[in-house]
Amino acid sequence: IVMTGGMAGIADTVLVLYATILQSLIPDVAGHLIVASVLGAALDVPVVNAGISGDRTAGGLARLEPDVLVHRPGLVVVELGVNDAFGRLPTAETLGNLRRIVRRIREDGAGVVLIHISPGPLAPDAYRQGYRDIAQEEGARLVEDFLSGVAPSYTTDGLHPNEEGHARLLRSFPECQAA
Repeated sequence: IVMTGGMAGIADTVLVLYATILQSLIPDVAGHLIVASVLGAALDVPVVNAGISGDRTAGGLARLEPDVLVHRPGLVVVELGVNDAFGRLPTAETLGNLRRIVRRIREDGAGVVLIHISPGPLAPDAYRQGYRDIAQEEGARLVEDFLSGVAPSYTTDGLHPNEEGHARLLRSFPECQAA
């Protein structure tokens, strides 16, 4: 995992996770291991998990105001796009939606962490450079290859992390080392 920028300086804010991959698909994944819970505890900020498993960028864009911006977040973690790749939606459409999401969040004054997930052998990764461009041009932090070392071995279905997968993802955030 490569993350540009850090998460320092977000105390006394709301962290909104706008991610599909961080949704646990199995009921026995311990709540204390879910990335959202531990990251919020480590940063000592309230966390709103606004992600919907299976969501695409168009859905994320449509839900942005009522599900994310209504909380007046200081930081939003955006992980959308991999379901667009699986659905073979046009790359330009996906990246355009992501750019509008990131830009709107930034216009509202919140920081953005943009998460890139390589779809691996399931779909071509035509998005990597687009994520880099969006992050650079819109002032977002970028995390590339978020599931590196997790998928497919530590997942419930080749993509969504299982208990060990969540634990491994948490170790990628230095803020969670003591949590």
